[in-house]
Amino acid sequence: MTCFSERALLAVTMTDEMGEVLAHGAFLNYPNIASVNPAEWVEWLHAHHLDAPDCSSLNSMFIHYFVSVSHYAHTCARKLISAMFTTIPDVQYCLLAVPSTATLGNFS
Repeated sequence: MTCFSERALLAVTMTDEMGEVLAHGAFLNYPNIASVNPAEWVEWLHAHHLDAPDCSSLNSMFIHYFVSVSHYAHTCARKLISAMFTTIPDVQYCLLAVPSTATLGNFS
């Protein structure tokens, strides 16, 4: 089985001053929805979300994986997404596709 980070266009790991891992995120340029063809996700997005921004495979990234120490989750998520925008300046949109059956815990 391939790890998310091995397939990711960008994988970011956040550590504290002691080198302990606080969070990790993996970003790809297509949504993590099995029924959506990675080459046709823009059409899918605009067909299902009429108010979708002008996303393309060149200016958008999707969060495929995020894990963190629970009490730092919000801060880590903000910092990982900020690192993604800083590392890849052409990206204008960071999207998260969540199945209706999924739960987001405290992020909901």
